[in-house]
Amino acid sequence: MDVPRNTGKFLYKALPVFTFIMLFGIFALAQPSTSNLETVVLRLKWKHQFQFAGYYAAIEKGYYKEAGLHVQLVEESGGNAVTDVIHGKANFGITNSELLIKYSQGAPVILIANIFQHSPLILVSLKQENNDNIHFISGKKIMMEQNATEIFAYLKSEGIAIEDSNLINHSFSPEALIQGDVYASSAYSTDEPYLLNKMGVRYNIYSPRASGIDFYGDLLFTSQKELKNKKRVDAFLQASLKGWKYALENEQEIIGLIYNKYSQRHTIEHLEFEAEQTRRLIMPDVVEIGYINKNRWERIREIYAEFGMLHNTPDIDSFIYTKDNAQTDISLYYFMLIIIAIAALSLFIALRFYRLNITLKSESRNRLKKEHLLTEMEKRYRNLVENAPYPILISKADSGEILYMNHLACEQFGIKDFDTLKFNYIDFFIEESDYLIFNQTLLTTGHVRDIDLKMKTIANESFHAYVSSTPITFDNEQAYISGFLDISYRIQLETGLKQANDTKDKFLSIIAHDLRSPISGLNSLLDLIILKPGFAADTELMHYLTIMKETTQSTFDLLENLLLWARNQKGEIKFSPTLNSINKLILSNFQFFASSARQKNVELRTQLNEDIPFYFDSEMLNTVLRNLINNAIKYTKSGGHITISVTYSQQHAHIAVKDTGIGMSQHLLSHLFSENYLTKSEKGTQGETGTGLGLVLCQEFIKYHHGEIKVKSEPNKGTEFILILPHNAYMEEIKEQSLSVKNPE
Repeated sequence: MDVPRNTGKFLYKALPVFTFIMLFGIFALAQPSTSNLETVVLRLKWKHQFQFAGYYAAIEKGYYKEAGLHVQLVEESGGNAVTDVIHGKANFGITNSELLIKYSQGAPVILIANIFQHSPLILVSLKQENNDNIHFISGKKIMMEQNATEIFAYLKSEGIAIEDSNLINHSFSPEALIQGDVYASSAYSTDEPYLLNKMGVRYNIYSPRASGIDFYGDLLFTSQKELKNKKRVDAFLQASLKGWKYALENEQEIIGLIYNKYSQRHTIEHLEFEAEQTRRLIMPDVVEIGYINKNRWERIREIYAEFGMLHNTPDIDSFIYTKDNAQTDISLYYFMLIIIAIAALSLFIALRFYRLNITLKSESRNRLKKEHLLTEMEKRYRNLVENAPYPILISKADSGEILYMNHLACEQFGIKDFDTLKFNYIDFFIEESDYLIFNQTLLTTGHVRDIDLKMKTIANESFHAYVSSTPITFDNEQAYISGFLDISYRIQLETGLKQANDTKDKFLSIIAHDLRSPISGLNSLLDLIILKPGFAADTELMHYLTIMKETTQSTFDLLENLLLWARNQKGEIKFSPTLNSINKLILSNFQFFASSARQKNVELRTQLNEDIPFYFDSEMLNTVLRNLINNAIKYTKSGGHITISVTYSQQHAHIAVKDTGIGMSQHLLSHLFSENYLTKSEKGTQGETGTGLGLVLCQEFIKYHHGEIKVKSEPNKGTEFILILPHNAYMEEIKEQSLSVKNPE
């Protein structure tokens, strides 16, 4: 039988279509039945929040269902995730790097994914003067959660004896820390900082990473028993990682899902903060989600062993799960694929040979062209690197041996002839620990961007530099290319500027303090003279004495504000809110200014409603009120009046100081709180002078309260200052939120 000449060509083109149809049918048969899902339980390490966003996404988007699974999420309700998984209460669990210690004790567990590349576990303490060093907590009372093994390792690495510290159980609220019942507390970088920021509390963070203790966080693990069903483990793992990828790419959608479907313990704003911090710990743009680095786990094992926290030396290979799909029952698929392959191969071989000769010739020409192109590109890139406007060096990835330095790098490090000398990257670091951290960052993240390092030349001359580094292949070797930017001069300028600024603040403080007493004494003496019987009859003398009195009073007010401003600039003023009465504070100031108002024939009025105590710093708010009332008297003409009123909204107290004075222009209003206009204050109705420094202080003190200060004014129509402060109801809401702080394993 004759076969048409184009039959081979037809069969060759039809082969992919035939193969696709067969494979599509096999794939359709392999899909899990949605009516027969396997139920598995995932034990969370805390309550519902963004920390577990990937698992919510995998459920909501049907990734688990596609894998043939029905997943139940179980919140923490006492107990331990590792114990629940071992005893069969859950198939999978989430915990921290303490899992390795449990494994060394014989727990039949296995790690299947590292979700957080860095642990969120930290220590926090209230910020005090010069207490930003971790060693200040030695011997203090510390609130510590259970299983915070990396914190214990951190303290030991810093030489802090744990037995000398007073450790108490965690209350899972920052209240004890804020009230001073404990000096420090373990916390999560994804939660507690948000609550402390909302309450306006200044704090220190001590991270184990500062001592090179960089552990993983939120480990996904299972039991050896569950591992017998590797097909289910693989299906659960892949669906979970897919869910995490979706959650991090669609944060706002998942935040809404958590808030509306799972829990409203956290506000939307709190969940957004947690999402931002979680992304930093997972590092999805740098490291594949769930990636397990065996070398880092070996380092974690060394740290635990160094501090006597392991019962034996566990084998990392058996601790880490390796996906093995070979056990899956796919014999049917293999059989069908073999049949297809035999039929396809017979056709393919016959049709392929006649194309082979043409293909080989084409590939040969392309190969020569590519080799020429690569040679030209290599010359071009070497020329770019050599003539780059900043120092560049290339080092081996494994040993740190320097393979190449451009001429600017040789000048930077004081090298005259690089070709005849051999150097190692570590030779240019002043501290070996800096190099180890730098190298570990490269190994972990794959790159370094603008890290500030203190380096040295071969003559041991030190300098500061911004260093950036990224992996490349150089002369067929794995290497790192690094660029340097010398910032020593900038560091010197910043240091000098800080010293000059400190000197300025100290100088102003000394001047204000030393002049305050004599001015105060002179002011009191003038009061005695003016009030002395007989002086009132001499109107000319009384006029001059009154002018002197007003001048000394304004000078005294200026010194008071200058002293407060200088102390605030140096950080010596501590924000200490307590439960106080704003009505009492206002009445106290009215009594204080009663004499000044009478002398100027200005009436003081109040409109005070029910006295509702709330949290504020009475000294700061007293300074604010005195400045505002003093200014109102200064700029109000004889016969005018000043009114202070207090009203309350749902979350804020509104305190208004309104006068019938000369008012202000829009230009003056726009610069009212600017330090650049301190010497441009308008004179009062009787020639009183001022600098505007008091208003700058008022704004800063109101900011301490997380409040706001507003001004309404028109020329010749008076001025109204309105203080908006969060009152007790708002503070109670923040306290309730603090109770939601999690209890990590």
